[in-house]
Order: sequence, then C-alpha cells, then structure tokens
Amino acid sequence: MSKLYELGPFVLDPQAGALTRSGEPTALGSRGVAVLAALLEHPSEYVSKSRIMDAAWPGLVVEESNLAVQISAIRRALAEVPGGEHWIETLPRRGYRFIGPVAKVAGDRSQGTRGSSGNTNLPEVLTSFIGRERELVEIKRLLPGNRLVTVVGAGGIGKTRLAQQIAATLLGVYRDGVWLVELATLDDPSLVERTVAGIMAGAIGDFLVALWHVVGLLLLAVLVTECGVEAWRRLNRRLRYRRPTRPDRSATSDAYAGAEWSVAYFDEFRRAVRVDWKPYVEWWQRPYRGAYVTLDRRGLRPTPGEDISDENAVRILCFGGSTMMGMGARDDHTIPAVLARRLTELGHTVAVSNYGQLGHNSTQETITLVELLKAGQPIDIAVFYDGINEMACAEQTGRADRLFN
Repeated sequence: MSKLYELGPFVLDPQAGALTRSGEPTALGSRGVAVLAALLEHPSEYVSKSRIMDAAWPGLVVEESNLAVQISAIRRALAEVPGGEHWIETLPRRGYRFIGPVAKVAGDRSQGTRGSSGNTNLPEVLTSFIGRERELVEIKRLLPGNRLVTVVGAGGIGKTRLAQQIAATLLGVYRDGVWLVELATLDDPSLVERTVAGIMAGAIGDFLVALWHVVGLLLLAVLVTECGVEAWRRLNRRLRYRRPTRPDRSATSDAYAGAEWSVAYFDEFRRAVRVDWKPYVEWWQRPYRGAYVTLDRRGLRPTPGEDISDENAVRILCFGGSTMMGMGARDDHTIPAVLARRLTELGHTVAVSNYGQLGHNSTQETITLVELLKAGQPIDIAVFYDGINEMACAEQTGRADRLFN
C-alpha cells in the first residue's frame, strides 16, 4: 500500500508521481513530486541538496540549478493556497526544509486519490521514463480544464510513450479510471465510437465479473446459512420431537404429563381458532369443528347436556376469557363441561352454556349478557370468571373499562 502525504488541501502520491488538490491534478511534474517527497520524508527537518538530488535523479549527475527549478515549481503549485509558497524554507548553501502542514497516511482513501489502478487497461511499463519535464507539466496543467488535449509531432518521437506516462501518473486522480484506446489502425471515422465503446464494455464486463464474485460469495454464504442451518434445525427437531416443527411450548408443559394428544391439540388450536368482528364486543370466535376443538355455529364451545328440554333444568351461563373458553382443554374438559358433569353427578338437572371468548374481559361479558337478556334467553345463574384480562387491558390502555387493542 503506497504512502500518501496530506498537505492541507493537497495530496501527494509519490508512487503515482502526482500532486492533487481537492482531487484535481496540479501542474507539478514527476521530478517536482520526487523533490517534494524527499522533503516530506523528514518534515520540519533540514534535508541536504545532495540527498534531495539523489532521490529525484537517482544515478544521474545534474546541476544544482535543476533542483532550484523544481523547488520554484513546487512553490508555485503550493501557492494555490494562501501562504503555501512559504511552506518550503531555504537554508543557504545547505538545503531545504518543509515547514508546512503535513500528515502521512497509508493507502488510497484520501480526497485526492479517488481512482484505482484496477480502473485501467494501460500496458505495464517496462522501461523508465527520462526527460520531457516541460511537456509533462504542461499537459497536466491543461487536462483539468479541457475535455480534449492533443499531443502532436513527427512520427516516432515518443508521443504515445509520453501520453502513457501522464496517464499512469493520473491513475489515482480520475474516479472512473484511465483508459487507452488504440485508433492508429482505423481508416474509417465511423469506427471510432464503436472502438471506444468496446474498450468501455470490456471494462464494464470486468467490473461485472468482479461484482459477481463478491455477490456470488455473499449468496453462497446466505444459502449455507439459511439452508444449512435450517436443515440442521429440521433434523434436530425430527430426532428430538419426531416431527419437522417444534411443538408448542404449552403442549410440552408439566401440566399435560406427556399426554399424546397435547401436541396435536395445540397445533390445531393455533392454526384453526380465529375471531371475527362483532358489534359492541368487537370480536367473537369463528365456528370451527376439529379433532380436539369444536366451536358451534354460535362460536361457542359446546357443553354436554346443554340442549336439555327439561323446563325445570337450571340454566347456567358461564362468561370469561380464554380460561373459561377452554384454551388448552378438550371439549369435554372445559370449566363449564366439568361443572355440568359434577352437578349432574350430584343429582341436579342443569343446562350449562359456555360463553367464554378469547381475550374478553368483564365489560364485553356484561354486554353479551345484556344482549342475551334482550333476546329472551332464559337464565337462572350467570357465572363470571375473570382476572388476568382485566389487569392486562388496564395496563395496556390506562383505563380499567377498556378492551384489548
């Protein structure tokens, strides 16, 4: 990962040979970048001329005047911000010192390196690039403000190599990359657009392949997580409960002592018992007939002996919520069913009706009783069994007489 230097709004990338400001390239050439990088290696410290020249012109013998030219170019570039021209201090006959703001960072996350070397089709450079400093500086200066910059000259003087060198130094500057399109072999102008599109299509194809690799791995991870984990859960449930789904927790509670019917009962109850809207009381159980739970056409759990025709029978109506209704109990084991059986065993003639409704409280039960009396329902005794629904409704609504939301 390359080293980058942040100098206020500037970013220096020695490896790319570019100095950018707010993401846009400056006119500083590669020699100037090398000189500035040598100074930034030791910020606020004296760096000798010989050391700077060895870094900027490795293996070459050059006059000190070349260094002075590059220092001037650096100061001109830094002068784009107030006081930037004073960030390099001259130590007479000794060297230079960088005294401006600087921070060394790693990688390419700064504002001035938006691109990636992967966003290019430039050929790999196998030889060093020497000279052409003036041309490099001038083209870099022109690029930010011009959509088209043309390099002209006689054949064989290195125009293509110069363009490739500039493009390589700007890889980290342009967000969408730098691309080479060979047009020398074209003899039909109408083919230019197709050739450029082909290069970009290849780039898009490479991007899609890379994206698919990432998405494919994520998809594989999701499939393994979802299918693999779910398959393990199913196998675990099959081995543990001998069924593909986990039974209702209520069905396996101690109250049922391992009864064979409890699991199937709660499966049926959770799946089939539903309510519909009803005036005044808001909801009422929907008729249903199953293996363990029966709700007659009135939406009530039937009670043995309820339809007795004896006029002397005591008519008892039982009101309540899910407990009175018989949630968790079979038809012949609800509270009203047990009450009817016990009274009959004691020699009483009774007709007990179960008006228990899921979630009802005393307000809804009183309304139901009033509606039955208005309809002429014969009643001798009304039994109310309430408690938890009263407290739950009051806690939920803040009023003791409200219903569940």
